[in-house]
Amino acid sequence: MIKETRPKRQQPNSDLMDSMARRTFVSSSLLVTGTIVAWPMSLVRQQATAKELRKLKHFTTKKPWNFDAAEIHLTSLGEERFTVLRAALCSGDDATCCLASVLVKRLEQEALPLLPELIALAQDDQSPNWFRAVIAIGKFGESAQVAAPALDDRLAASSGLYQLDVVKSLIQIQPSRLDELSEFLHSALDQCELAFPACLIVGELEERGRRFLPQLESLVLDDTTEARPDIRCEAARAICKITNK
Repeated sequence: MIKETRPKRQQPNSDLMDSMARRTFVSSSLLVTGTIVAWPMSLVRQQATAKELRKLKHFTTKKPWNFDAAEIHLTSLGEERFTVLRAALCSGDDATCCLASVLVKRLEQEALPLLPELIALAQDDQSPNWFRAVIAIGKFGESAQVAAPALDDRLAASSGLYQLDVVKSLIQIQPSRLDELSEFLHSALDQCELAFPACLIVGELEERGRRFLPQLESLVLDDTTEARPDIRCEAARAICKITNK
């Protein structure tokens, strides 16, 4: 009688099993959590932003700065320009931050997503660019009302030209406060070193600037030897804007 013999079952190779297990684990991680994919992509984005930030900084290495060329370069980045500007505002490099502040001001409402960074910069006593952030915030108009408390703090802590920058921005983001803030403009119009920028501000108020007409007319008619021709001319322009003549 012939005994039937069956082939022995081959034991799986332990190294092969370990390799398969590792591949299964990695595949599961990729498909389910996405963690292994997301981390390198985030790093790539950071590196790309750092590269563009260096390019932006390059525009500050040669004087005078070419703001138009910097703006063209920034526009070419599309939506990524906001990431680069955010990095520039937070970079701690005064020149790069200055350039970014000017470019943000040019973007006006488009740059509204950068408002938190601008508020932080406006509150930074150590930054020489805080007043540029204040000016940029004003360009957002009433969309930036959340910045009012920070600007109020600046108003109390500043003086001279810097205080006028804050007053202008506050009027832009909260037009209803014109009555309250007018005292700063009345005072500035009476000071030789502040009258010129004050004329610029009240002229932009147009019809709402009628309360300043008597002072503007006095500046135009001032024919004393101490009278500055540039102030007289700007006061006249402001009158034309306010009266629409």
